[in-house]
Amino acid sequence: VPAGYSATHAALARAKDVVLASRTTSKKAVIVITDGKSNVGPPPVRASIQLRSLVWDEGWNSTASGPQLQIYAFGIKDAYMPEVRSIASPLQNHTFYIPTFQAFAELARSLHD
Repeated sequence: VPAGYSATHAALARAKDVVLASRTTSKKAVIVITDGKSNVGPPPVRASIQLRSLVWDEGWNSTASGPQLQIYAFGIKDAYMPEVRSIASPLQNHTFYIPTFQAFAELARSLHD
């Protein structure tokens, strides 16, 4: 995708492929980071809903263990936050806004240390 374009739906579809190839008995997390609004392909909320509706383990007890897959979405600087919220799992603490790229870099470093 050329610079300045965001193909978030395609990225989530690729995440689906990766998740489907992973172990079936474990929880999964997808992390989406964007600084804009998707402007290539279908709305990303469609791919997000498809991804969140996947079932790997028919015996999974989502009441006791929570959803088998969760999507965390980070909007940086000029991100279109309504879209970011629509991508994330509809749970508390799954949507985040980071005002600057420097703040994001600091967060990433703190997680790495």
